Amino acid sequence: MFLTSSVAAITDSPKGVLNEDVWNSKSSLTRNPYYYSKTCAEKEAWKYVSGMGTHSQKLNFDLVVMNPWIIMGPAFDKSINESNKIILDLLTGKYPVVMSLDFAIVDVRDVSRAHIFAAENRECSGRYLVVEHVIPMKNLCEHIAKNFPKYSQKIPASTGLTNMTCGVGNMLMKSAAHFQPDGVSDFLKCNLGKKIEIDNSKIKKDMKFKFTPLEETIKDTIENLIERGHFKPDQ
Repeated sequence: MFLTSSVAAITDSPKGVLNEDVWNSKSSLTRNPYYYSKTCAEKEAWKYVSGMGTHSQKLNFDLVVMNPWIIMGPAFDKSINESNKIILDLLTGKYPVVMSLDFAIVDVRDVSRAHIFAAENRECSGRYLVVEHVIPMKNLCEHIAKNFPKYSQKIPASTGLTNMTCGVGNMLMKSAAHFQPDGVSDFLKCNLGKKIEIDNSKIKKDMKFKFTPLEETIKDTIENLIERGHFKPDQ
């Protein structure tokens, strides 16, 4: 039995080294309710297969859970997911400044491969943190500006007045977060100034997993945004 959970069930505000043993204990109905729903859903799944959940009984199969972080890459449908929208918002100028934010990114094709491997190999068990690349917003902006210059006119510069990756910048951005929608506000208040550290040794050991290079994921994401009509470089 497989469950696609989320890193939201691990943390809503990174602190220390994150791995499969960590659970999100801070989210609630009033603090990051989306993260809370992911945490509750995964915990109920574990209770169900153990026979401890409501109306459940001990089952004769195992549960394997995937906990990916920000999933980017080429999409099959015409809608846009919130993860790819990060790149779109950078390209279209929705971010006026560079903030002290870390993005932990995994390619959608890697998430798919992890599911397939686990389905075909019975030795896989428990939770798997499915993520490899952690990149600060500043570095992400610089990467796109350098490698996709004709698409990057609206990306905030990582130097000068648009660089808010400092203590004062964090204070200003957290104050501004109060005027954002609830989900965005919660994310900013819980993640600004936090450094993401991950230990993904389990998936590498159990699956001999090799992740797609981040540069390839970003390139394919931008090309897919153009192909699907979400980003029109000439406008």
